[in-house]
Amino acid sequence: MDQMSTGVSAMEYVTLEEEFRRQLAQLPADDPEHAIQEVVDRALTSGRTKDFLRVLDEQRESLRLTLYERLLAQNMPRGVLQALEKHWRSLANRPAGKETDLSLVERLHDPRALLGVLRVLAITTDQPLADRLLEHLERCEPERYAEALRRAARAADPRLQLLAVELMGRTGDPSLLDELIRLYVRLSPEREERLRARTREAFLALISRLPREVAVSRLEHWLKDERPIVRVLAIAAVQRRQEVDLVGELVRLVLVDAKTRGQAAVALLQLESAGVIQFWPNDSRTEPVRNCLVSARAEPLHRLLVEFVRSDSAVLREIGIKLLTAWPTSAEDVPLLEQRALHDRVAAVRIAALWALAALAPQALEQPLERILADPSLVTGSTLLDTATELLETYIPADRQQAIRDEVERLRHEHERLRERFHGVAESWREPQ
Repeated sequence: MDQMSTGVSAMEYVTLEEEFRRQLAQLPADDPEHAIQEVVDRALTSGRTKDFLRVLDEQRESLRLTLYERLLAQNMPRGVLQALEKHWRSLANRPAGKETDLSLVERLHDPRALLGVLRVLAITTDQPLADRLLEHLERCEPERYAEALRRAARAADPRLQLLAVELMGRTGDPSLLDELIRLYVRLSPEREERLRARTREAFLALISRLPREVAVSRLEHWLKDERPIVRVLAIAAVQRRQEVDLVGELVRLVLVDAKTRGQAAVALLQLESAGVIQFWPNDSRTEPVRNCLVSARAEPLHRLLVEFVRSDSAVLREIGIKLLTAWPTSAEDVPLLEQRALHDRVAAVRIAALWALAALAPQALEQPLERILADPSLVTGSTLLDTATELLETYIPADRQQAIRDEVERLRHEHERLRERFHGVAESWREPQ
């Protein structure tokens, strides 16, 4: 595009840059603030922000900081943002020893100005510039930085929001947890799936950084929040932090909260898998679970756990069995546990039932162990098969182990005979008539 088509001559460009320089050189001593604002306003509306930025970087440090703070605090249009990003990119990528100091970011006092820095950071694709800006932002006074992140999270720009939640997760500021929850609750799972997932991860990352006493008090509050979505988020945080002191709250949710019962059950099972808790009688790691169970009324609790064991949900069946194992239970539960060990479709549930029988009635293990060890569909190395072998060797008296092995061998031969018979019948259909 030539000079005539733009309607602005090269001389006018030079004149505008010189005019910026002249105005800054002649700031009135009695009211410099008003004059500075006039210069910044003109830079925003002139369409020649790059000229203003060149002149700005010539100024003494105190004036340069003031000008940047005024500019960044404005609602900069996209063209100004792009000009500022390009200008800073050139500064950040100068040869070693000739870099221009961008540490003025650390000295910005107005959260609106820090928000402006975040807006530049959100649009840049230049890694050296992004690294420099992040380094300086994270050295800012924490309260001002946190307020800038809150403003960014509330912006209408999804790219700026993504940046804000990611940076929140990198801080150690507990005040930002409420902002992340507020944003997470508001976001649509369908329309804003990516931002919602990143917000959840930022919440979990941030709360994982906090001291235990700070995190536990907040999580205990959120586990009782009236909104299920907040309770689910708190459950995930308890699981991530492996907070033993909140295990009782997870058990409570399994027992009384139909809307978050499944998530709380999964968290408990994961904590068991990590070795944080147990459901085994006489194990000290079972105490947080047992303490919650024994405080409940026995009869309604027993009915509820039996209902879990009969549930269509595999997670509820598994947690129901494990809670029955941890809680002093009666012999009337043994047939139900034996049925699950024999016939459940999910290996994890069968394993839980086997261990429950080992704890409550080892003599009832024999038939389930025979069926599992003889099952031709189970391959060597499967968890269910390994568990059955371990239980046979640990909980079955030595004089009964050989009898079980003999029965397993008999069942295997029977399976093989039936398989061969079926194979022969199937092949007979292929013979010509």
